[in-house]
Amino acid sequence: MLDEGFEPDIVTHNIMLEGLLRSKKRTTHPQEPVVGKNTDVGDSIVQKSGIKSTDVVLEIGPGTGNLTKKLLEAGKMAVAIELDPRMVELQPRFQGTPFSNRLKGDVLKTDLPYFDICVANIPYQISSPLTFKLLNHQPSFRRAIIMFQREFAMRLVAQPGDTLYCRLSVKTQLYARVSHLLKVGKNSFRPPPKVDSSVVRIEPRKPCPQVNPKEWDGFIRICFIRKNKTLGSIFRIKNVLSMLEKNYKTLQALQQLQNGSSGSRNSDRPTNHRTTVET
Repeated sequence: MLDEGFEPDIVTHNIMLEGLLRSKKRTTHPQEPVVGKNTDVGDSIVQKSGIKSTDVVLEIGPGTGNLTKKLLEAGKMAVAIELDPRMVELQPRFQGTPFSNRLKGDVLKTDLPYFDICVANIPYQISSPLTFKLLNHQPSFRRAIIMFQREFAMRLVAQPGDTLYCRLSVKTQLYARVSHLLKVGKNSFRPPPKVDSSVVRIEPRKPCPQVNPKEWDGFIRICFIRKNKTLGSIFRIKNVLSMLEKNYKTLQALQQLQNGSSGSRNSDRPTNHRTTVET
């Protein structure tokens, strides 16, 4: 399992409809790609999703349903999650189609159903928690195509040596293969946002790396505690050494307590004596 140890930055786009309750903190619905303007963003997203005719598609933030229609044409069924209650009107629009499920609630608080492909257009400030919620999802999905704010997307795909390489890059790429698919300009949306966007593909690694998420996150936090410092110099910082020593002693104490408790339970068990009968 992963934790969401990053400050939320930005957001994305997904497949069908759902009437989720709008929270006070996220009052702006994500902009919807305009189909047919210069580049057909919707067609590009569907094409790069690699949807099969047998796939169940999860769409987060369907808006007015322009992309939903294309997703239904490509896959077996679509399930939609939508924060804005005004978008519930999409339900009658797709009546009689494989679009059947409507999940109500905040996507970050909703138990996600089974899906093969995820397509998302979400409020930018939940980009990080949603990314790790998806990577935590079991059973694992095949692919997620998400629209993020450009800077967040570039951090996701950054490689060692890049200026934007950070904890987010390391943590995400441990659990998934991440690649940048296409840039999306402001004028491709209605209404146009203040920032540029990028579409990113996320494919969970299989099998999932077996690491302790809290320990891994703590280790990565130390590695990026100071910018432009080598790992050697970071692990010679007095405060870091002191913290590591304290944590190690705490771990030893806990292990001793567990071993002592286990030994005590074993000593309390009655001894079974075997009697041998000679004939």
